[in-house]
Amino acid sequence: MVYASKKHEEEVFWAKQKSRIKLFYHYNYIGINSFTYTKTHKLPIGTYVIEGYVNDNPQLS
Repeated sequence: MVYASKKHEEEVFWAKQKSRIKLFYHYNYIGINSFTYTKTHKLPIGTYVIEGYVNDNPQLS
């Protein structure tokens, strides 16, 4: 039960961060039309990392 609750909290956290990243790029960069997120994880030092690319081009990570 506790695991399911923590997992749900984590999913909500990542969804919120992804939407914040979209807004940041929308307002600060020209020509970004789409986002593809490939990996999300937390580093041992506590830093959160979201990997992915923009405009359906994996070279634009």
